[in-house]
Amino acid sequence: MEPILKTAAKTGRISFGVKETLKAIKGAKLIILSSSLTSHERKAIVDAAKSANVPIVTFDETSIRLGNISGKAFPIKSLAIRSAGDADIERLLKMAGAT
Repeated sequence: MEPILKTAAKTGRISFGVKETLKAIKGAKLIILSSSLTSHERKAIVDAAKSANVPIVTFDETSIRLGNISGKAFPIKSLAIRSAGDADIERLLKMAGAT
């Protein structure tokens, strides 16, 4: 999963963070959620993603780790992949078993 996320972060268009994820859901191809989300944040994103038929992948590590993988020096609780760039997000969906 990590190499695909790194490639997407480098070559694609991604919205980072809960607020930005919620704004970008309608145009997103995939949503990634870290284990650091509060139940309220998770519910808001999941409900919006289901309404827009956007697949969700749960990243079983913390927001700090998701930030590191994404090449950011700060924690990232969630992200929306709007354009995958060179990343194979179909493979990511199969590997992670999108919910």
